[in-house]
Amino acid sequence: MAEENETEEETTSIAPEVELVTSVEIPEDADDGTILVEAVKNSKKAVIPYCFGADLDDMVSRFTAEVVFSQARAQMKIKLQAAMRGWILAGKECAELTEKFIPGVALERIVTTTPDTAEKMFESLPADEQAAFIERLRAKIQ
Repeated sequence: MAEENETEEETTSIAPEVELVTSVEIPEDADDGTILVEAVKNSKKAVIPYCFGADLDDMVSRFTAEVVFSQARAQMKIKLQAAMRGWILAGKECAELTEKFIPGVALERIVTTTPDTAEKMFESLPADEQAAFIERLRAKIQ
């Protein structure tokens, strides 16, 4: 019976499809910028505390200015690329983002209609997949 309890503590089920394999709490007195970081892979979840620093100065002292700058730039680039994908999908000119994109500030929402999205998806398919898609649509109409 004791062995079952130990096993349950180590691998507690979060949901039917995700099993918690590692979970560490942040100490109550931690005020150093420690956050909980979680990852899920192959139906397993781990949660650990990690201190990236309490503020920018603390972060720089822990990791160096070069590391903090390169990581910040990488994240800003990912955000800009996401904005560009939305603008491309909407048929807008991405060059405008040079002046409109400000890291940390939300851009105007671009809404595309479902037919526009479906058409762009259709155009990206190879010819044989386009033909199969048309056949599936025809079958739904009849």
